[in-house]
Amino acid sequence: MKAKTIAHCFGFLAILLSVCLVGEFLFAVFTGRAPQSIHKSFPLVTFPALIKMIQNPGEDSSTPAQAVTRLRITLKNGRLITGEKVSEDASEITLRVDGSAVGFVRTEIARVEELSESEDA
Repeated sequence: MKAKTIAHCFGFLAILLSVCLVGEFLFAVFTGRAPQSIHKSFPLVTFPALIKMIQNPGEDSSTPAQAVTRLRITLKNGRLITGEKVSEDASEITLRVDGSAVGFVRTEIARVEELSESEDA
């Protein structure tokens, strides 16, 4: 292969990777969730302040944030899940785990614990 052909291939791959990363960043901005593909190996969503600023342009960053409730849920199958409480009602609890909201039906849950600041770290 000629050097020029190889350079064109690498250029095309660089453009393709850039398009994928920009697409995933836009996905994270507009949905508020972390994409589940390339970011596992290349941490794309490392700009949470930028994403929040784009999603909430009128919100002032100097105002204190709401207190976040961290929960540890023990499922009946023995799994432990830790995350931020999004919502809770009589039928399910929704946690934010790794950037995604996950709902747990009460019939699956064995125990729910609220974590203190010392346990959270």
